[in-house]
This record gives sequence, C-alpha cells and structure tokens, in this order.
Amino acid sequence: MLITRTAGCLIVGLLCLGSNPGVGSLSSSAENAPSPERWQPAVSCLTDFSGTLEAPAGRHGFLQRSSDGHFVWSDGRRARFWGINVSSTRLDIPPRQIEQVVTTFARAGMNLVRLEAIDNRNCLLGDSKAPDSQHFDRHYLDCLDRWMDTLRRH
Repeated sequence: MLITRTAGCLIVGLLCLGSNPGVGSLSSSAENAPSPERWQPAVSCLTDFSGTLEAPAGRHGFLQRSSDGHFVWSDGRRARFWGINVSSTRLDIPPRQIEQVVTTFARAGMNLVRLEAIDNRNCLLGDSKAPDSQHFDRHYLDCLDRWMDTLRRH
C-alpha cells in the first residue's frame, strides 16, 4: 500500500512538474525558471490527494509507539506520514506564495512538514550582525507564524 501510494505520488509529482513550464527543467537559464510572482500550483494534475488529509489535526489523540514499534494514535489507529522538508532559507516568502506552496503540499497529500534549521543565524536568530543569540528576529517570527497558520488551515 505504501509503495503504491509513493509511486503514485511520484508519478503525479512528475506530471505536475511537466505541466508548469520551466519547473523541473534541466536548463539553468533564468528565462526558463518561473518567478515567484508568476508561479502557480499545477492545477492540471490528474490526482488530488488532499482528501486523504484528516482534519482537524489531533482528532485521533496523541501519537504513541505500539508494542510492535509502529506509530499509533491513542485511539489505536496506525499513524502514517507523508511529508516534506522546507529549508530555513526558503521560508521568507510572501503570504500569497506561502498559500500556493501549502496548497500544493495538500494536493500531494502531505500531512507532515519539517521546517529545517530555523534556529540559526540569518533565520530565527537574526542576521550575522545581531549582537547576541538570545533574541528572536521579529520578521522571521511573523514569517513562521504565517507558515503555521497556513499549514493549520490546510
């Protein structure tokens, strides 16, 4: 089942990339790459996995480990995750683009998003000229808040 879903998502992802000119292209020329202002999620994908997402988050209780080593919810259902890593250097984008990215994640059926390395300089701890590492960057906190709110709504 998991292998079938994985293969299906990969095929759908390739179809989505193929429907957006410039995305997934091997060419490195700037004119082929879509700008953030022009980028749109690929709506021509044949399959939408967003129906596999269960809302609201937490409705099955707390995550636990079963005696056989699998993740299960407190109601006994086996937990399954389909996720992605988002680099800390790619989080500072306009709210409209965050909405587009998260919508694409939801269409792919992703129920787990890891925000990687947010606790470093040039991110949550401010730029390299910040006087210390004891204060958070307000702009970056606002950006993280937008991401969390948008992910929660999808």
